[in-house]
Amino acid sequence: MAELRAENRTSSSLYAASHIIDKYCEAANANWFKCKAETEDPLHCVEQSKAVVKCSNELFKKIDANCPKEFSKYADCIFRLNNDFRWCPKEQAQFDACWSKVV
Repeated sequence: MAELRAENRTSSSLYAASHIIDKYCEAANANWFKCKAETEDPLHCVEQSKAVVKCSNELFKKIDANCPKEFSKYADCIFRLNNDFRWCPKEQAQFDACWSKVV
Protein backbone atom coordinates (compact mmCIF):
# COMPACT_ATOMS: atom_id res chain seq x y z
CA MET A 1 0.00 0.00 0.00
CA ALA A 2 1.36 3.45 -0.90
CA GLU A 3 2.12 6.19 1.59
CA LEU A 4 -1.11 7.29 3.24
CA ARG A 5 -1.62 10.28 5.49
CA ALA A 6 -4.52 11.16 7.71
CA GLU A 7 -6.33 14.31 6.69
CA ASN A 8 -5.75 17.26 8.97
CA ARG A 9 -8.66 17.16 11.41
CA THR A 10 -9.21 18.84 14.75
CA SER A 11 -9.93 16.87 17.88
CA SER A 12 -13.46 18.32 17.90
CA SER A 13 -14.12 17.02 14.39
CA LEU A 14 -12.87 13.58 15.42
CA TYR A 15 -15.15 13.67 18.47
CA ALA A 16 -18.07 14.79 16.28
CA ALA A 17 -17.54 11.91 13.86
CA SER A 18 -16.59 9.28 16.45
CA HIS A 19 -20.00 7.60 16.55
CA ILE A 20 -19.97 7.33 12.76
CA ILE A 21 -16.32 6.27 12.47
CA ASP A 22 -17.12 3.44 14.87
CA LYS A 23 -19.75 2.03 12.51
CA TYR A 24 -18.35 3.07 9.13
CA CYS A 25 -14.82 1.76 9.81
CA GLU A 26 -15.79 -1.16 12.03
CA ALA A 27 -13.99 -3.86 10.00
CA ALA A 28 -10.77 -1.85 9.60
CA ASN A 29 -10.72 -0.97 13.30
CA ALA A 30 -11.40 -4.57 14.32
CA ASN A 31 -8.52 -5.81 12.16
CA TRP A 32 -6.19 -3.21 13.68
CA PHE A 33 -7.19 -4.11 17.25
CA LYS A 34 -6.75 -7.80 16.49
CA CYS A 35 -3.28 -7.18 15.09
CA LYS A 36 -2.29 -5.00 18.07
CA ALA A 37 -3.41 -7.75 20.44
CA GLU A 38 -1.09 -10.21 18.69
CA THR A 39 2.11 -8.18 18.99
CA GLU A 40 3.76 -5.22 20.67
CA ASP A 41 5.72 -4.42 17.50
CA PRO A 42 4.06 -1.35 15.92
CA LEU A 43 5.58 -2.13 12.52
CA HIS A 44 3.70 -5.43 12.45
CA CYS A 45 0.37 -3.60 12.07
CA VAL A 46 1.29 -0.90 9.55
CA GLU A 47 -1.05 -2.22 6.84
CA GLN A 48 -3.96 -2.39 9.29
CA SER A 49 -3.19 1.16 10.43
CA LYS A 50 -3.19 2.37 6.83
CA ALA A 51 -6.57 0.73 6.29
CA VAL A 52 -8.00 2.62 9.29
CA VAL A 53 -6.60 5.94 8.01
CA LYS A 54 -7.94 5.27 4.51
CA CYS A 55 -11.39 4.44 5.84
CA SER A 56 -11.60 7.53 8.04
CA ASN A 57 -10.36 9.75 5.18
CA GLU A 58 -13.10 8.30 2.95
CA LEU A 59 -15.67 8.92 5.64
CA PHE A 60 -14.67 12.56 6.09
CA LYS A 61 -14.85 13.07 2.31
CA LYS A 62 -18.43 11.74 2.40
CA ILE A 63 -19.29 14.00 5.32
CA ASP A 64 -17.74 17.02 3.56
CA ALA A 65 -19.63 16.22 0.36
CA ASN A 66 -23.03 15.60 1.95
CA CYS A 67 -23.39 17.33 5.32
CA PRO A 68 -20.73 20.04 5.55
CA LYS A 69 -22.81 22.71 7.32
CA GLU A 70 -24.40 20.34 9.82
CA PHE A 71 -21.08 18.70 10.62
CA SER A 72 -19.28 22.02 10.97
CA LYS A 73 -21.92 23.34 13.38
CA TYR A 74 -21.67 20.17 15.47
CA ALA A 75 -17.85 20.16 15.52
CA ASP A 76 -17.79 23.90 16.34
CA CYS A 77 -20.16 23.36 19.25
CA ILE A 78 -17.96 20.58 20.58
CA PHE A 79 -14.88 22.79 20.18
CA ARG A 80 -16.48 25.69 22.08
CA LEU A 81 -17.44 23.34 24.92
CA ASN A 82 -14.01 21.72 25.45
CA ASN A 83 -14.70 18.60 23.37
CA ASP A 84 -17.68 17.67 25.50
CA PHE A 85 -20.39 16.63 23.06
CA ARG A 86 -23.00 16.13 25.80
CA TRP A 87 -23.79 19.84 25.50
CA CYS A 88 -24.51 19.74 21.75
CA PRO A 89 -27.57 17.49 21.32
CA LYS A 90 -29.35 19.89 18.95
CA GLU A 91 -26.33 20.13 16.65
CA GLN A 92 -25.76 16.37 16.81
CA ALA A 93 -29.40 15.70 15.93
CA GLN A 94 -29.16 18.00 12.91
CA PHE A 95 -25.99 16.29 11.72
CA ASP A 96 -27.36 12.80 12.38
CA ALA A 97 -30.54 13.66 10.44
CA CYS A 98 -28.47 14.75 7.46
CA TRP A 99 -26.12 11.76 7.70
CA SER A 100 -29.02 9.29 7.90
CA LYS A 101 -30.00 10.38 4.39
CA VAL A 102 -26.48 9.52 3.15
CA VAL A 103 -26.13 6.00 4.50
